[in-house]
Amino acid sequence: MRRIGAIFIAVCMMLIAASIGAVLYLGFKIDASTSAIMALAALTAMALFNSISNRLRDRADLGDQIGDLSRGTADLARQVAEISAIQRKILNIARSDI
Repeated sequence: MRRIGAIFIAVCMMLIAASIGAVLYLGFKIDASTSAIMALAALTAMALFNSISNRLRDRADLGDQIGDLSRGTADLARQVAEISAIQRKILNIARSDI
């Protein structure tokens, strides 16, 4: 699903950039090469913005995942300590019965 969203965003950015170029060429009567350069600059700016915002979001998600992993590791260590204590008690009971 994430890949479909990325494709949709890329297509929309291309349509927006093409629209900007068309408006500059047809509406403001700027020559074709300048309109194309401006459309390409707009596409580049949108792609850069999208890339940076995705990186920031991924960084926040990664921080949450690291926090969850840390809590899971601490919980696992606590459970291992409890099992070790129970095992010691069982061994002491077994030794005292022999």
